[in-house]
This record gives sequence, C-alpha cells and structure tokens, in this order.
Amino acid sequence: MNECLVETEPQKFEWLKRNMLRAVTASGIGGLVARMRAEGPHILMYHGVSARARRGLENCEGKHVELDIFVRQLQAVAESRRVIPLTALIAGIRSGETLRDAVAITFDDGYENNVLNAAPVLAELGMSATFFLATGYIGTDRWLWVDRLEFLLNRATCNQMRLPGVPFEIPLRTLADKQRALRCIKEYVKMRRGGNTIDVIQEMEQLCGGDGTPPYGDYRFMSWEQVRQLADAGFDIGAHTVNHAILSQRRLDEAKREILVSRDRVVSEVGRCSRVFCYPNGRAGDYTPEIARWCAQHFDAALSAEYGPVRVSDLFQLKRIGVCNATTAENLRRELPKTG
Repeated sequence: MNECLVETEPQKFEWLKRNMLRAVTASGIGGLVARMRAEGPHILMYHGVSARARRGLENCEGKHVELDIFVRQLQAVAESRRVIPLTALIAGIRSGETLRDAVAITFDDGYENNVLNAAPVLAELGMSATFFLATGYIGTDRWLWVDRLEFLLNRATCNQMRLPGVPFEIPLRTLADKQRALRCIKEYVKMRRGGNTIDVIQEMEQLCGGDGTPPYGDYRFMSWEQVRQLADAGFDIGAHTVNHAILSQRRLDEAKREILVSRDRVVSEVGRCSRVFCYPNGRAGDYTPEIARWCAQHFDAALSAEYGPVRVSDLFQLKRIGVCNATTAENLRRELPKTG
C-alpha cells in the first residue's frame, strides 16, 4: 500500500552522494548534511507482522513484515535511537525540543497480527507504539479492498481479464503477471474520483470465482477485545477513519464524519483515543489542505505516509519512514545513524 525503506537504486545514489560530500568537502558542508539527516525525530510506519509463510501472491509487497525480520529491524533501531511514545514525540516538537535521537513506532489499519505478533516483541524490547484503526473493520469479517484484490488475483485461473473502464486486457499467466496486475489495478482504483471500489471488486469476484471466504491469517482484523488488550498493555490507539477512506475523494462533510466517527468509536471502546490522527493511504493527494486545517481543530497532529523526518512545520502532515519486509537492518542503520 505504501512505499517502504528498501535498497533501491535512487537510495543507493543518495547514499553515495552523502559519502562523496563527506570525503571531498573540506569546508565541513558534508558533515553538516550528515548531521541534518541524522538529527531530528523520526516516525516508523508499519502495517503488520506475519508469522505465516508467503503463499503465491499473499503479502507479495511485504507490508506484513516477517516476525524474525521485524525483531532484527527493532534491534537495529535500538542500537542508535531512543523509542518514545508518539504522543511524547509530538508534545516535544510542539514545545521546541530537538529530540534528535527519538523514534516513534506506528501501525496502520488494525490487523490482528499487530496484537498476536508485533505487540509481544515490542513489549519484550520495552518499546512503545501507536496502533491506528480503520474502525469499521475491527471485530468484523470485512476485507480491506486491496487485500480482497490480492486474494482474488492469487486464486485466479484465467490467463487474462478485462475490468470496467480499463481499455486493455490484463495478463495473469504467471505470478509475475499477477504481481504487475495487482499494482496496476490498485493504482487505477485509487485514482478514480469518488473512491468507489465496489464495481471493480464485484467484477473480480465473478472473474476469479469469489466464494465468500472471510479474511484469514494476515488479512484478518483485530476484535475490539484485542484492541482493549493492546490499550491495557500500555499501547496507544488512534483513529484511521471508519472505512479507510481516501479523504480527498470524499465530500468534506463525509471526510469529517469518517474521521470523527472513527475517533469516537475508539473512545467508546477503549476509553481514550490518541490526539494524533492518521490519514488513510497518506500520500499528498489523499487529503486536502482543507482537511488538514480541519484536523488541526480536533487533533494535536496528523500523520501522512510521505517519506522524511519529523518537522514541527509539518504538524498536520507529518512524514514517516515506511518499513516493509524488504527493509533490512542495514537500511535502518543507514537511515537512522547514531546522533552522537
């Protein structure tokens, strides 16, 4: 669903550029660039932690991090940074603290594997985290549409398909074809005004033989009892809308309702809700400046899924570092070097 920190060619170039500056700049500018990158707090963005072996298309984009990789990632973070609650990080930057060695950990959506797999590791390592819930999925057998799409494509036996509004046939002969189809269809649906995914998923159900299978494994969401277990264990719970709505594609009144109903449901079930809101999908075009200004009236901060360090000037579109299964411990060490 979101880009994450992996070893890509652009990142290799950035790493090389930073090291060239350190080597050739006698004036100290290279050291300044390195310090600027290292200093300031950061927020890590996760979605899930999996104890399941990958099967076909399942988790092909790695948004559910394998359990052993998750442990190594957190150990790498702990080597150079101090993990603090997200609320403490927000309060600190609002009051002018530098917090240059601070990191907060977040999880989006509310998958059951958060409580089954992630929370025990976090607790063992003494690390805090905030879990942002799409409340309309908690305690239900609803599929998040991107997960249903992945499930349907995984079981597809046809060699190709055509979807409403797509002027070409989509090949599905190999696993690589299905991976490309998954990315293509997701982007197509996300760009559609109104955010209506029902017709696409219904067409996929007919083409791929959907049988009413409820979410299972890493596709399943928490129950409200499990959410309360997280809260009782000291973790923070936040709002992520009711239906994981892309807010820029909704009327303003609908967007406000998605946000407030989600927040109020968390309060009613848990007794409290984080004063930080998390935009679904979270890219710059997925919420509007008007929505961000409105959030400022109801929350202390809001999180995007854009990449970067935390800056007080971005208080209602705070950047994060996406972490997925392809993120190595070395990726994190390089991104979060020791600050001194």
